[in-house]
Amino acid sequence: MLELFIGKKAFYNCSCLWNVDICDGVTSIRDSAFENCNLGSDSSKYPSTIYIPNSVWSFGNNIFDGCGNIEICVTDRQGKKNYLDIYEFNRLYAPNHGEKESKKRWKFF
Repeated sequence: MLELFIGKKAFYNCSCLWNVDICDGVTSIRDSAFENCNLGSDSSKYPSTIYIPNSVWSFGNNIFDGCGNIEICVTDRQGKKNYLDIYEFNRLYAPNHGEKESKKRWKFF
């Protein structure tokens, strides 16, 4: 089976991202995938939005570090969108919980 993922440092230091919409079917976002991107760093008072489908259950370390003012929209199993700031996201999906715990927490959405 083909695994769809966003690789380690895939968009590291990218200066041309404003919003991110991850397609359904992606299962993993690897370490530092979006670290130090310009997400949320413009002069707008509104955050940049990152959309994550419920197919993603594995998160690497530091995936959004240095991104500035961002909000993360995770879609639950019923299709409801839940908006989290980076602190809420890290608290719920921090990789130090391990893969089993990440899957367990993600099932709540």
